[in-house]
Amino acid sequence: MKPDDLSFFKRNRWYFLLIIFFFFAYGWKILWANELLLHLWGKLFGILPDSYFFSCEEFIAFQSHGNTLPASLFFWMFSLGILIYMVRQTRKKEIQAGFFYFLIVLFLASTCNLLPCLCRAKEYGRRIRCQSDLRKSGMELKLYLNKYEVLPSEVIIENPHDRIVVPLPLNAKMSDRRHVVYEDAPRTHAGDLRHRLWSDGTIESCYPWKTGERIVTPAGGIHPPHRNSMTEKGKTQKTDPFQ
Repeated sequence: MKPDDLSFFKRNRWYFLLIIFFFFAYGWKILWANELLLHLWGKLFGILPDSYFFSCEEFIAFQSHGNTLPASLFFWMFSLGILIYMVRQTRKKEIQAGFFYFLIVLFLASTCNLLPCLCRAKEYGRRIRCQSDLRKSGMELKLYLNKYEVLPSEVIIENPHDRIVVPLPLNAKMSDRRHVVYEDAPRTHAGDLRHRLWSDGTIESCYPWKTGERIVTPAGGIHPPHRNSMTEKGKTQKTDPFQ
């Protein structure tokens, strides 16, 4: 490399450094907004303690959007840094016109990435859809119990991706011991949140890794997971929790 080339990079080093930092901030935002960081964090499952892994996983899932502070942190730093530098140099009258216009362009490009929108992280939508599906099945179960005072032979849980049929014990009455009819499979939601449908039609949310509880069915066994977020669309999945 010739000395003239080295002097060119030396004279314009701030241009190159600012451009590199801008693309770094943009890449950091994409890493959060597209849930790439959430996917990478998921590979640490089983390596880190559950209490630490699931807490961080849930935080990352809720922050996996371009509007959140962790995703736009470097753009905030970049914009504030440019603004402070421009104000100081303008007062000293030591800034060159070309570099000043370059900073304005970078500042506008950076602030465009900080504009708010009405979008939310995908995890919110996944949880709302799951609760809505279970709430529909819970309402049908309550109506059946109020009319016949016994549990139906099966409960059907439908969502856009699968159709799950859960058999129930025959002639089970409302007065029988309350038990879990259906529970989300492990890691269906970030943070290992589980939605449960009980035999009386109520819905609840829980974190098994926090309580360490074990779900026992009337047959005395451990209630297995039934939900699989990777089930093929349109496929009917039959499960028997009383085997």
